[in-house]
Amino acid sequence: MRRELYGFAAGLVAALILGALAWVKGSEVFFLQTAGWIGSAALIIGALISGNFLTGDRIRQHQANESKQDRNNRRIAAGILILFSLPVLAAYVLVSLF
Repeated sequence: MRRELYGFAAGLVAALILGALAWVKGSEVFFLQTAGWIGSAALIIGALISGNFLTGDRIRQHQANESKQDRNNRRIAAGILILFSLPVLAAYVLVSLF
């Protein structure tokens, strides 16, 4: 769980850096575009890595070829990316609402 929290902290730092860059540039559009792209890309890649888009025989085929350590590494990487995307997308929503 600690590794996933590093991803969340990195997402907070990324959102703050994007906010600071947008403030320096004086462009809210820059923040919305970059935060949207970074957050959605991390979320989609994390979902792909976790195997959420696999169905039926594909799940069994992929799980039969991977070891327990491979499965744990895949789940940790997916958790890091998904938790990275949460603060970035939350900042995106907050900026777009206000």
